[in-house]
Amino acid sequence: MKFFCHLKSLSFVLIFAGCAGVEPTKLKKASTNNFIEISQDYHFDENYKLASMHYFYTLSAGKYLAKYESKSGVYYEGDGTCLEMNGESSSASLQKTLVGYYPKKYKCGIFVANKTVEIPKIYYYRDKEESSVDARKAGVLIKALNDMEIDNIQILRDQPKGDAFKSILNFSK
Repeated sequence: MKFFCHLKSLSFVLIFAGCAGVEPTKLKKASTNNFIEISQDYHFDENYKLASMHYFYTLSAGKYLAKYESKSGVYYEGDGTCLEMNGESSSASLQKTLVGYYPKKYKCGIFVANKTVEIPKIYYYRDKEESSVDARKAGVLIKALNDMEIDNIQILRDQPKGDAFKSILNFSK
């Protein structure tokens, strides 16, 4: 059973800790009042067969206001918790460890790169509650990694595939 707990934790780390987050305090406030509007919830998923995990995501409909900018692009932020993640496993043992953990909701947004050929990316913020849950289930190493990333902007590792996501984004000024 402990093996499956560690496998779930490893799967979570691979998905959410792909690279270090961005500290919002190191970004400039957006110099524009532009926003992105999404007219209906957007659903996508990612399947990790090797880890026996399947993740499901929902990005909420609504207005995403330009909040930060960097040399590489603009961060448009949604209102409240706008990203929901759910996970399930084809392994009965692993699925038992997921009970009470999913679904999770995150404060989130959409990063739009200055290079127009790049597909916009969904980002989210880790929170203290999630970090404490991970620590109880996964141990000290995971807690240390989580604590470093609390309140930082994290680009979601699993992103929608193709141009379908880009086509639902209504850019306004």
